[in-house]
Amino acid sequence: MGTCSCRFCGFIPKETMVYLGKAPTELFLSRHLPTRLDCLKPDPRNKIDTEVWKQKVYHDANVRARSFMQGDEVRRKHAEQTRSRSGAMDDKLTQTVVNQQQEVEGQE
Repeated sequence: MGTCSCRFCGFIPKETMVYLGKAPTELFLSRHLPTRLDCLKPDPRNKIDTEVWKQKVYHDANVRARSFMQGDEVRRKHAEQTRSRSGAMDDKLTQTVVNQQQEVEGQE
């Protein structure tokens, strides 16, 4: 027993009208009705969801936890610019204060 739409797939005429390019049911209902082929082939959304889930699990298993202490040297891209640019990446060692709370407290 299939889904409701799959049980009735074979009973609806699906031949297209040559002069209109659509089946009579599509003209009448203004939507595409499922066919037997739609019932047989797998839904691509399920495959995509599975692939995304696999990528997330793999990434989460192999990602390193990053923790910085105040005053640590951190490698930063485009240290002298406030916005990013396309092209070559700059890798410069800069002194960066990781804990921004100290700067905020100093301004108050």
